[in-house]
Amino acid sequence: MITRFSQVASDNFAGTGPLSGNWTQQDILSGGDTVSRNSGKAQPDTQGNVDCVAYWTANLFTPNQYSQAIVSGLSADHDFSGVVVRASGVGNGNANCYTLTTDGTADGTTDHTSFAKFINSVGTPFFGLSTAFSNGDLICLAIIGSTLYAYKNGVFIASAVDTDIATGSPGIDLYDSISNSARSANWSGGNVVFKPGTLALLGVGI
Repeated sequence: MITRFSQVASDNFAGTGPLSGNWTQQDILSGGDTVSRNSGKAQPDTQGNVDCVAYWTANLFTPNQYSQAIVSGLSADHDFSGVVVRASGVGNGNANCYTLTTDGTADGTTDHTSFAKFINSVGTPFFGLSTAFSNGDLICLAIIGSTLYAYKNGVFIASAVDTDIATGSPGIDLYDSISNSARSANWSGGNVVFKPGTLALLGVGI
């Protein structure tokens, strides 16, 4: 079979102020940990040790889905940008999602570029990547069944397996601990579509 991405939604974050009503702010710890627009980029509204996640709820998505965005403002150990899939719930104790975030560096540990999950608002990194990202790179996270796939600029770089989250929506994840510089741009999300009878392949924009 061939696997391709079918875009359902996108946002270029034009203008300034809160995200549009197409988004739901996850506010993982109920501390106002939200995301806003700033002239073509999404930015976190909280500077501190917390993930600011927003997910798209204007459309329905299948459990097999993807999320991708352009990352910028990365800073090792401090400023992370990334994307989420299967996000649901709002507020402390209710938030669930899978994330792929990067601070631009990577060493194979969960300290920098990694998969993580939030279950009832408790975050757990569970797989570190060895591929670094730079400002302007496209980061993409896809999930098919229980397998998560990571992409950099449309090229597959890693996968991991987890079974804790079954459904939800795609979105973005921004984390700032010091400089408040992490940004996302040109976000899109959608479903992963299967076509029988051809070579197994997973790619962006096929």
